Amino acid sequence: MSGQKGRLNTEDAARHLSGEMAELARLVGLEAALKIGREFGGVTLYVPVMSGIPRAERNERIRREYARGRRVRDISKCFGLTERTIFNIIKSGR
Repeated sequence: MSGQKGRLNTEDAARHLSGEMAELARLVGLEAALKIGREFGGVTLYVPVMSGIPRAERNERIRREYARGRRVRDISKCFGLTERTIFNIIKSGR
């Protein structure tokens, strides 16, 4: 160990990461992963699924698909939304 007694420096920590922490470091960078680990270590966090596109853009795509004649049933399956939601989106854009 380098640095303060009982603490790993960044280089030492990188060599000792495994599993989920190693994956986190790969995704956000080592410094950020270590900061997250220090702040939330041992806590179960819920990370919501991010949609691929912002809601407004998604809704505009839905309206375009509908205007092109695509069936509501098909649009709902494509976007993972209920038919009722698709109808509401179409209605709100008029």
